[in-house]
Amino acid sequence: MDKIITTGKLKDKPPFRDSNSAVAPAKVMCHNCSKLKIFLGALAFSFFAKGFSGSYMKSMSSQIERRFEISSSIFGIIDGSFELGNLMVMVLVSYLGPRVHRPKVIAVGCLIMSLGAFLSVMPQFLMGRYNYERIAVTVDNSSTSVSACSPAPSVGHSVSDVTETPSTMKNSGCEKTSNSYLWLFVLMGNLLRGIGEAPVMPLGVSYIDDFSKEENSAFYIVWLLILFTECEKEPGSLLWIFVMVGNLIRGMGETPIMPLGISYLEDFAKTENSPFYQGCLHTATVIGPFLGFLLASFCAKLFVDLESVDAGELTITPTDVRWVGAWWLGILICALVNFLAGLPFWFLPRSLVKEGETNESEACKKEGVLLEENEQKETKQTMYEIAKDFFPFLKALLRNPVYMLFIVISVLQFSAFLGMISFMPKYLEQQFGKSASDAIFLIGVYNIPIICLGYFFGGLFMKKFKINTYQAAHIACWVTFLDYLLYFTAFWTICDTSPVAGLTVSYEGIDQLSYAENTLLADCNRDCNCTLKVWDPVCANNGITYVSSCLAGCKASTGTGKNVVFENCTCVAASEFPFQNASAVLGQCDKGKNCDKMLQYFLILQLVGSFIFSLAAMPGFMVLIRSLKPEEKSFGVGVHELAARVFAGIPSPIFFGALIDTTCMKWGTKSCGGEGACRIYDIVKYRWIYLGLPALLRGMSFIPGLITLFILKKQLTSERNVSLNAPVELQDKGQ
Repeated sequence: MDKIITTGKLKDKPPFRDSNSAVAPAKVMCHNCSKLKIFLGALAFSFFAKGFSGSYMKSMSSQIERRFEISSSIFGIIDGSFELGNLMVMVLVSYLGPRVHRPKVIAVGCLIMSLGAFLSVMPQFLMGRYNYERIAVTVDNSSTSVSACSPAPSVGHSVSDVTETPSTMKNSGCEKTSNSYLWLFVLMGNLLRGIGEAPVMPLGVSYIDDFSKEENSAFYIVWLLILFTECEKEPGSLLWIFVMVGNLIRGMGETPIMPLGISYLEDFAKTENSPFYQGCLHTATVIGPFLGFLLASFCAKLFVDLESVDAGELTITPTDVRWVGAWWLGILICALVNFLAGLPFWFLPRSLVKEGETNESEACKKEGVLLEENEQKETKQTMYEIAKDFFPFLKALLRNPVYMLFIVISVLQFSAFLGMISFMPKYLEQQFGKSASDAIFLIGVYNIPIICLGYFFGGLFMKKFKINTYQAAHIACWVTFLDYLLYFTAFWTICDTSPVAGLTVSYEGIDQLSYAENTLLADCNRDCNCTLKVWDPVCANNGITYVSSCLAGCKASTGTGKNVVFENCTCVAASEFPFQNASAVLGQCDKGKNCDKMLQYFLILQLVGSFIFSLAAMPGFMVLIRSLKPEEKSFGVGVHELAARVFAGIPSPIFFGALIDTTCMKWGTKSCGGEGACRIYDIVKYRWIYLGLPALLRGMSFIPGLITLFILKKQLTSERNVSLNAPVELQDKGQ
């Protein structure tokens, strides 16, 4: 029956009759209605999948930074590459939307998203094991004691600098000690590996150079050098480019889902049902990030190398800024979800009968004939004929004042939102002392479900009260303004700066703020020959964190792994609050109970603010949709998405990350030398940038918002005057 409707061949047999030749329009309408509901369900799942993947990637910002030893601005480039992928195909997909098989294009997009996610995971299998930075310690051969502070060797005991791992201290039998000849096996193995590796580089490069295009040769060889060089397989290498390219491809795949899905739904859904359907889609969009954050929280608790590392050998915990979770595991799951999301669209038709159309069979026949004519016309269209209407459509959008002002509002609001959400896990880690896993979990639990409710009730409110465009704009503007006022209370949810000797306090315990490395040295550790580059913090029993046990002046230690306790720490004894037993344990000192209370206040404010803001989202989106003509909707939504990504999605994470980098007080060290990821920030300056910049951007968005209200009011008044004058004109004609 569906085939007869879509092809328009209605003369041989009436299409809306059952086997007994009785008219059955209700059955046909139910059939088409069910297909629309299937499409709605499939589209909701695809919205869920893209939100699931996107939230997971954003929540793993600090993990990716630490794994590749990159700055926040570099992660901003990785994050922005997703928007760049959207940008590359957004206009084409949106404009060609009504002219192609929209469900199948969405299916292809989901498949591309899955491939992009798989590509992002590749560095995990190309890189070696993650080796977090630790100080070299001195092992006294006469005991199991480990000394961090290592002055010149004393007579009677030989000392050697080694990296502290339990495996270096497991000796049993003379011939199995560090002085035995078993190292010859390593020597021979390395010799054989060198012989085998010899032909790879020269023969491989010459082969590629001989048979590749001249303009492509340099590009291919550069990628080989990146993969071949051993140092480049370590954290801090260029392998993060795989993540960036995978994110870019994922962005290209996501492009058709929103504009084509929404335009398809708008074309075949009742006008009064449209806001409710949009609310369902936005609800699915929020459920995806909620589960994405929960998955990210779980993966962040797992060490990046999973079973290949013995937990007993680790000297760091998930609260340590050097901890890297299993970021790659969740991306594999995201790839599978994206693949499954595309499957239903392969089996959906190109078009449907509009929901709620008349039951008259003649009207249905007319609809079928029109669909047949449209399909024949579209198949005959050349690319030139399709493209020649592009500029008139674009010109019409540029002359639409409400639409253009809405784009300005969206750019400012999205810039604030994307910057905040990209670096919120790091903010909770640095400001409130939470682990990455806990920070991600709290963001998901406190923000996402309440946003879901706000979207749903916003859409339901629009449907129940049949709000017009002017009323919707008023609701969106003033509800958002209420949330904006509430936002400023977050500036008072603060924690005291953590005392770190040489950075935020002096070695005597006096408050100071220093970005210079030379302040890490003091009289108490000047003879310890400490490196100033490595971040391996210890918490002393005076409540002060020291950058390393060496800089704390610790002369002895007991225990292994996470349970090491450093003793006889001269800098702890020399502080303002000296202790007779000056000792320290691995890791930074806790923030304190007052900080936990402030975190609760901050999260409650986020919860209330997220609900208020999400209530305004659906009225605002309906202003966008209703400001466009039916034939402009697909193209208009696409251009809106394009502008939001070009002017907000791409630059926002980059300039947020660059400004956050300026607050770094201590950078980590890469395996191959140079600066790695930041270890500790000036949290006061960080807070003013993180909260102040969104406040500025959001405040600016109310200027075009008020102008939009003025224009809509003027349009509404003009429409009312036209409707009032129409009966008078008819009366005059009658007389």
